[in-house]
Amino acid sequence: MNIQDWNKLSPSWRQLIRHCARLNFGHIANLVFQNGEPKGDFRTIKTFHPGKDNGPSRLFFEAEESLRPQWVEIMVLVQSRPSLRVVKFEVAHGLPLKLQVEEETEAANA
Repeated sequence: MNIQDWNKLSPSWRQLIRHCARLNFGHIANLVFQNGEPKGDFRTIKTFHPGKDNGPSRLFFEAEESLRPQWVEIMVLVQSRPSLRVVKFEVAHGLPLKLQVEEETEAANA
């Protein structure tokens, strides 16, 4: 996958990126990546800010502009593992802010 070119991204990546731009602020729970691709069974939790614009990020309307370094870093992380479960994927301004991922501990591998 070419992670520098919007048009060469898989449909599942484009869908996730646009979903986050539409969400703007909030988080996604239980997001799973398999073989470098996001899977669709997750929950979305929207954060509302009273007195502010709670609509989609401007990146939702500018799809090619939404592929920012934050997304490239996420894609590199995901591609480095055959499977990854993200417990909480926080989104701010339509972009990834931070992730909480499940990791196997050394004790579990002993």
